[in-house]
Amino acid sequence: MQQQNMQTEPLIYERAAGLVYARYANPKLRHIDRWIIGGCPEAFERINKPITDKEWEELYQLAAITPTLQHLLDQTITLYKLVRDNNGR
Repeated sequence: MQQQNMQTEPLIYERAAGLVYARYANPKLRHIDRWIIGGCPEAFERINKPITDKEWEELYQLAAITPTLQHLLDQTITLYKLVRDNNGR
């Protein structure tokens, strides 16, 4: 199907996790993945950051009262520093 013809194809709109997606309604075009067309700023932050600043803060607070989480967080930080200091080598 030519590009100019696709512009007139009907779309299906979906909302998930604060983002709005579009995909083609035509079954022949279902192989084309949906794409983001809009959403709230917080949802875009979640896409660009695996964890928000608020979630980091909550993680540290929870780790302070959860020994297993604190241990795993300490291990993760140690691993991060090893990789960072060795430039990923």
